[in-house]
Amino acid sequence: MAAGITLVMYLVNGIAPVSDATSWLRYLTLFHYYEGGDPIANGIDAAGLAVLVLVTTLLLAVAVAAFERRDLRG
Repeated sequence: MAAGITLVMYLVNGIAPVSDATSWLRYLTLFHYYEGGDPIANGIDAAGLAVLVLVTTLLLAVAVAAFERRDLRG
């Protein structure tokens, strides 16, 4: 499932800038925040980094909660 979500985000990030009507979709992908700032030339983009840290923290919290609820006795 994670690979499928990643593939969809990659495709949306690549296809969205083609049309003005769909260009807003790129903000929904993590690839936009990863690639967007060109950190070597311009330095780290603080807003993009904050989004990536927030999403990582949220997904880690969900994973820990799911891990604690597993039932190995059944």
